[in-house]
Amino acid sequence: MRAQVVASKDGRGVARLLRFYDGGALGPDELLVNVVNKRDRWMLVTDAWYFKESEAQRWSRARYGEFRVDRDGSALLAGLRGAQLEKPGAQGAAGAPVECVLIVHRKRKHMFSPCTWYNEPPVFHVENDTLKVVTGAQTDFWRVTSYDFIHDNGHFFSRPVSGDFTAQLRVRAAFEELYDQAGLMVRIDARRWIKVGVEFSDGQLMMSTVLTDDKSDWAVMPAPAFGDGFWLRVTVSRGAIRVQYSIDGLTWPMLRLAPFPVAERYQVGPMCCTPKRAGLEVTFTGFGVGPALDKDLHDLS
Repeated sequence: MRAQVVASKDGRGVARLLRFYDGGALGPDELLVNVVNKRDRWMLVTDAWYFKESEAQRWSRARYGEFRVDRDGSALLAGLRGAQLEKPGAQGAAGAPVECVLIVHRKRKHMFSPCTWYNEPPVFHVENDTLKVVTGAQTDFWRVTSYDFIHDNGHFFSRPVSGDFTAQLRVRAAFEELYDQAGLMVRIDARRWIKVGVEFSDGQLMMSTVLTDDKSDWAVMPAPAFGDGFWLRVTVSRGAIRVQYSIDGLTWPMLRLAPFPVAERYQVGPMCCTPKRAGLEVTFTGFGVGPALDKDLHDLS
């Protein structure tokens, strides 16, 4: 999955990555940089530097990558720089002016930094791009259908996004009791939302989507065997939502395609509920939001 982030460049040409790009206007010192998600880590598309044999010691002193960045966010690795922006091998000399330098050892905000809780769980912890949650008792999202009740007390850790987008997430949990569930949610308001993920039902794990437009519509299928968690991806574009899942982060079969209301603003992020109990432990990683992927429905990449 590819996305764009906004970076801010200081007077030395050193850029710090600030936030995922949501389509808004950039500040005077901001620029776009393309990134790609590889196994739960967001990386610059060009992240390798090739050097001649026997020059390893010289390049081991590098602390920054020097990139030339186009207006569309495409980054080309043009060189490496030392701690004082000197070229490796130079004796402490200041580096020549560069077009863009990105910190590779920076302390940064985690991928959940823009998120806030809707129904905060009794226990949660965020560290190093990982969100761990323990669910509260009798929590759920559901509206009317079949049961004639409305439940809106599930745990939802979301960030705002404007316009079309793709969001992705990895989920790990030990689902054991009826209706244990975790995954991704996209929400406009209390009456219009979708939750997607895995739910424990009738003694087995089910891939599940609940699409709600005033009333909830539940669709399930048996979940494939997965080992260390599973991935989810949703794309909201042109009045439709496409839901995909993956057991390896590489191949993405479609789980659902449905109409979805067009809105100026959506909330998207990890979701988990336990309608029949408390105490489900869920780990979320690999969360990212970027421009809507424009792929053919049968493109499973």
